[in-house]
Amino acid sequence: MSNLKSREKLTLDSREVAKMVGKRHSDLLRDIRNYSEYLNESKIALVNFFIVSRYTDGKGEARPNYQVTKKGCEFIAHKLTGQKGTEFTATYINKFHEMENQLLDFQDSYMIEDPIKRAKVWIKEQEEKRELELTNKRQEQIIGELKPKADFIIIINLLKKVTAI
Repeated sequence: MSNLKSREKLTLDSREVAKMVGKRHSDLLRDIRNYSEYLNESKIALVNFFIVSRYTDGKGEARPNYQVTKKGCEFIAHKLTGQKGTEFTATYINKFHEMENQLLDFQDSYMIEDPIKRAKVWIKEQEEKRELELTNKRQEQIIGELKPKADFIIIINLLKKVTAI
């Protein structure tokens, strides 16, 4: 699925992109290979758009695919028109925003340089911490309420076993 190593290397698997654009994966691979030739001839770095990769299929065989960067998705989107192009553009934009937000969630607030972003992440961390504390307290309360009932049920079951003997 999605690669979250760093903001610069956020990618989508070409199989996922193929589904998003409504193409067979083999057709998208062919298109990307054609784009790659043009980019190489123009001396434009391919890895900024498409990163050659492999995946293991259901039979355990290695198959070719690409990790498609945000620029690569933009490149593909510009090749599409009409509803298909619009839907793909909206979908990939949402995907990359989602991945970027996940990346922010993985960073502790003290690691963020931008003070506004750092403050927002810190506030979110505090809210999540408070929510977790409340959840834990509620669970402890429920366990405290149920424990006497559970003890009573255990005693009744033991009595049933003893009287059955």
